[in-house]
Amino acid sequence: MAIELVCSCGAALRFEQAPASGRAQCPECQATISVTRADPAPGEAGSPTAVGRKPLWAIMGRPLESIPPATKPSASHEPPNEPDLSTIEAQPAPSGPSENRPVRKGLWGVMQNAPPAKPTAEAPAPRARVAPARPFPMQPAQEPPSESGGVFPEPEIGSDPALASLLGASADEALTSASDKAAEALGINSRRAILSLALGIASIPLAFLALINAIWSRLPAPLVGFLAILTGLVATQEIQRSAGRKIGRQYAMYGIIAGIVGSFLGPVAMSGLGRRLMHSSHQGFTTGHLKTIGGALTEYEKQRDEFPPGGVYRKNKAGELRGYHGWLTMLLPWVGEGDLYAAIRQNVPYDDNANLSVFEQDVKVFFASGTDQSKVRGRFGASHFAGVGGELTNDQAGDKRVVHLGLFGVNSTVTRGDVTDGLANTMAAGEIAADLPPWGDPENWRAIGKGLNRDRQGFGNHDRTGACFLMADGSVRFLSNKTDLKILTALSTRDGDEP
Repeated sequence: MAIELVCSCGAALRFEQAPASGRAQCPECQATISVTRADPAPGEAGSPTAVGRKPLWAIMGRPLESIPPATKPSASHEPPNEPDLSTIEAQPAPSGPSENRPVRKGLWGVMQNAPPAKPTAEAPAPRARVAPARPFPMQPAQEPPSESGGVFPEPEIGSDPALASLLGASADEALTSASDKAAEALGINSRRAILSLALGIASIPLAFLALINAIWSRLPAPLVGFLAILTGLVATQEIQRSAGRKIGRQYAMYGIIAGIVGSFLGPVAMSGLGRRLMHSSHQGFTTGHLKTIGGALTEYEKQRDEFPPGGVYRKNKAGELRGYHGWLTMLLPWVGEGDLYAAIRQNVPYDDNANLSVFEQDVKVFFASGTDQSKVRGRFGASHFAGVGGELTNDQAGDKRVVHLGLFGVNSTVTRGDVTDGLANTMAAGEIAADLPPWGDPENWRAIGKGLNRDRQGFGNHDRTGACFLMADGSVRFLSNKTDLKILTALSTRDGDEP
């Protein structure tokens, strides 16, 4: 009868009869297989008998009822003799119809016939596992394994369109921005950035010093503003190189902007505004004094029916004209200086030692704003105003007619009727800034000359912008340097008959 058996490597072997030596070699794995014939089972002509422990594959290949029960250990607890594991007992294949053959059991069948496990206590329902918060913005931590032994999937944040729409930008950009802000939160404000901001803010109020309209007043704001700009630039570079360890870039930028504003606000805006304000102040101060003089001039004319002479001259013993007193001296009683006028000795010149105590005093109403108030020739009080007077040859009509300037001259006696051009169109006095005369000088009157602020013997103000003029009717006008010389000449004559 043929013998069929299976090697441990899975190769099926078939022998028509058992070898004489009882051993055979597997053609696949070259293992030696023991082949013996056992006593035939009931109903069978003969079947091989397995000797010793059966391998799992042999158990799987046999019917379930042919698996021998496990042997109990003996009382002496002596281990059974271990057979050679390299040999496998083979069972002859049963002959006869296939329906009478026992069905082979696979591994699943063996497991299904295993004894049932003992009932255990019901395990509590597993709790819901919540993935721990992932550290941000560092590398994501390892997620714990799921119940199935895997790892929770990493969410694709950057690819979530809903999140990107909510943030107004891609999630990657949002994460980067948040990471930068988190890094900045750990930084330290740059001291240079704070210093730049402080200097920039300080330069703005310093710019208002330029309103004083002095050279030194224009320097503080540009100096402090330049330091603010330089410090801000250095702070910006420092913050950029610190890689987040220092912050305060906004402070540095604000400091630079404030420094620029302070640097240019002072010399440009405030300086110009200061000049205008100072000019307005000077003009108001000068105009007020000229109006006082104009009021005194009008009162003098009302009481004497003539304007005061430009200068009082008398002949000395040699027959020469000698100047004694000027037109401003005649107005002292009407400008609030009556006591000073009473102390003057009219029969001697103003520069005589007998009158020195009077004419060395300053008369405030004879001062203009901003002009030097020092003593003239170290002795006499100065006057910042001069009368308009003298004569001028007018040859425009071809007849070279002599016209008279203003109201003053040597021992002049000008009345209202002599002012044919009109009191409002005739200059009586004007502001001067150079070659200042004593206020008692009988020669304190002059012509227009070359124009305003163009001739030291002419008219002009301290700011070199023009001059204030007192008209014969008591009004005051300011004429700028741009006023045409012909207009100035026409206004200076009292009988020029100009259109």
